[in-house]
Amino acid sequence: MKAERFPPARASDRHLGEHTLATVSRELPRLPSAIRYEDDYSGVLRAIRDLNESLVWRLKIDGKNLKVDWSDFPEEVVFFSKHWLCWMLRALDASSVGGYLYLLRHLSANLPETITTFLREPGKVRSFWATTIVPSSKNFQTLAFYKRLIFFMCDSGLGHWTPDHIQYVKSWSYGNLSRRDTMAAVRTGDAFLSVDEEIKLVAHFDFLADTLSVGTEKIGAETLREACVLYWSYQHAFRPIQIASLDLSDIRVRTFSNEPPVVHTTFTAAKQRRGQPRQRMVRAMKREWAWLMARYVEMRKERPECFLTDPDRQQSLFGLSPQGVSTTISEATFRISGRRSSPTRLRHTAAQRLVDAGASELELAEFLGHKSINTGLVYFDASPSQADRINKALGLSPVYREVEQVARTGVIDIEKLVGMEPDQQIGAVPHGIPVAGIGGCDIGQSACSKNPALSCYTCSKFLPLSDPDVHDEVAKEFRSVVDQFVSAGRGDPTNPAFMQLRRTLEALELLVHELRGEIS
Repeated sequence: MKAERFPPARASDRHLGEHTLATVSRELPRLPSAIRYEDDYSGVLRAIRDLNESLVWRLKIDGKNLKVDWSDFPEEVVFFSKHWLCWMLRALDASSVGGYLYLLRHLSANLPETITTFLREPGKVRSFWATTIVPSSKNFQTLAFYKRLIFFMCDSGLGHWTPDHIQYVKSWSYGNLSRRDTMAAVRTGDAFLSVDEEIKLVAHFDFLADTLSVGTEKIGAETLREACVLYWSYQHAFRPIQIASLDLSDIRVRTFSNEPPVVHTTFTAAKQRRGQPRQRMVRAMKREWAWLMARYVEMRKERPECFLTDPDRQQSLFGLSPQGVSTTISEATFRISGRRSSPTRLRHTAAQRLVDAGASELELAEFLGHKSINTGLVYFDASPSQADRINKALGLSPVYREVEQVARTGVIDIEKLVGMEPDQQIGAVPHGIPVAGIGGCDIGQSACSKNPALSCYTCSKFLPLSDPDVHDEVAKEFRSVVDQFVSAGRGDPTNPAFMQLRRTLEALELLVHELRGEIS
C-alpha cells in the first residue's frame, strides 16, 4: 500500500511562528522509565522499559508479538512519535493501539511534514483537513489515525492546540470515508447464517454429543476443541477475545450417572468503556450438548501440552489467541456447512435468533454484553412481525424459496423404498399424525437418537421418496399442528417442539420445490 502524501502547505499559509516540529518536541518532557498497558487476552499488566534510549520497542497484544523499530523512522520525528504512542497506550485499549501501529509505520516517512502542517492555527488545519487530507486519504482508518495525532497535540497543549479543541476536532467530517455502517448486513439479512447452515451446525453438535453420550467412539482432541469454540460463538455470541480469554477455572462441570452433565462458564464482557470495571457474566451450556465441554475439559486436564502454545497462558482453556479462535471458526464452518463464516456472523445470528424468539431490548443487551439497549435495536428492525413468524413456522415464507438446498444422500422411488429393510423405512406418529412412506433411512431408525419423521427432513442420511405430492400432504398435516400451537397460545418460537416443526416445514417446503423442479 502506497503511503499518502499531501501537497505541502503554501508559504503564505504558514503562520507557524515558534511552533515547529523541533520546538514542540523540545517542549515535551523526558519520557518515563517505563509505560504499562493491560493485555486483555493474557490478563496481565505489561510494560515497555528504557523508553528514552531504546530504539526497539516490543509489545505483546492479544497473543501477537509486535515490534516498533524507531531506527526506521525519520530522526526528527522519533521523540514526538514515542510520546504519541505512550499517550495512545494510556488513552486506548491495547488492542486498538495494535491496529494503529501498522499505520504509524506505514506513514512514518511523511510524519515530519504532516505534523508540521498540523501545528498551524486550528482554523487553517480545519480547512486543510477538508480540502486536502480527506480527498487524499483512501480509507477511514487513515483519517482516524491523523485525528489521533491532533488529539494528542490538543491533550498535550502543543502549538496552537489546547484540550478545549478536542470537541472541535471531533466534529470534523470524514467526507465519503465516514465510518461504514457495521450493521448494514444486519439490515439486509446478509449477516445471518442460512437455515441450511444452521441445520448443519446443529447436526454436527448433535452427532458429537450423541457419540460422546454412548461412549462407543473416541473423538480427537482437535475436533472436540473446535466444536467447543464453535459452540460458544454460535449459541452464546461470544467474541473471539472472550473465547480466547477463558481459563480452566472459568468452567464448572457437574456430572451425573445417567444424564447429560451441567456446564456453566464465567466470562468477561468485551469492548467495555475504558476505566470501567470488567463485568463478569455466567452462561449455561445447552444441556444436550454439554457432553462436548465436559469431555473436552477432561482432555485438557489430562493432556495440557496438546493445547497450550502461549507460556503466559498456562491455564488457558483452549490455548488459542483471538486470531486463532477466528481462524478455527472460519475453517470449521467451511468444513461443516460449505461456507466460511466469521465469529461476527455467528454473533449476529445468535442475537437475531434471540430477538425472533421474543426477547426484549434489555434481555438482548444483557445477552450481548452491551451497556446501552440502543446498540441492539437494529435486530428488532430486522425481526419479522408476529404474522411473519407464523408464516415462517408454517414454512410459507418466500424466504425459504431462496435457502440453499439441504444436503441429502439422494432420492428413491417407491419400488426401492418397498425393497428396503423394514428398519430403514421411515414410519412414526409425531403429534398424533401417522407418517409413513416418505422415504428411507441410510442407517436405520433403530440407530437414530432423533424423533423420526420430524428430524428426517433435516438429516443428511434421509432418502426421500421422489413423489412431491406425498411430502406436500405431510406438510399440510404438520401445518395443522402449528395452527394448534398458535391457537393454544403456545406458538412461542423458543418452544422446542414448535421450533422442530418449523425447521421440518422449512425443509419440507424446499424438498417439494426441488422435486417439482422449481429449484435448480
